[in-house]
Amino acid sequence: MKITSLLLKNFGSHVETRMSLADLGLVLLDGENKDAGGSNGSGKTTILSGICWGLFGRTPEGLKANDVIREGSYGCKVEIAVLLGEQNLVVSRSRGDSNKLKLKLDDVDTTGATNAETQKTLEALIGLDWPTFLSVVLFPQGGTGMAALSDAASKHVLDQILDLERFQQAHDKV
Repeated sequence: MKITSLLLKNFGSHVETRMSLADLGLVLLDGENKDAGGSNGSGKTTILSGICWGLFGRTPEGLKANDVIREGSYGCKVEIAVLLGEQNLVVSRSRGDSNKLKLKLDDVDTTGATNAETQKTLEALIGLDWPTFLSVVLFPQGGTGMAALSDAASKHVLDQILDLERFQQAHDKV
């Protein structure tokens, strides 16, 4: 999974931010707080929260549903383009007028009947669920990653990233 672009519209402190991340490799987020100076409060963490909310409908900070909407705005939208091998996936999540999660895989709408159904499809496509993403991919500020997980949670994360179920399926066939 490689994120190739990101759109944040009325998400957190961002009015509209578009980022192309294709072929950039490791990316440094730097910002300038034009009100208070320095980089604190410039929206860097909000970009990462936007990716989390776009993919999973939640943020590392545990923001409630309407807390992600930019103050003074009615709704928000996050759109993430992801390269999955040879396939292009576009994930769009909005809050406000329509609280909808939409998926397009190679320009074909693969949105389910409900957000929960669509979320399951999304997690299957990217091969990650929220605990795994948070523990292995994002590793947020102050996060302790897998070291702080329970045995059961660590097993779940390892099962998902190592795809251990395939060994059980192979064993069952023997």
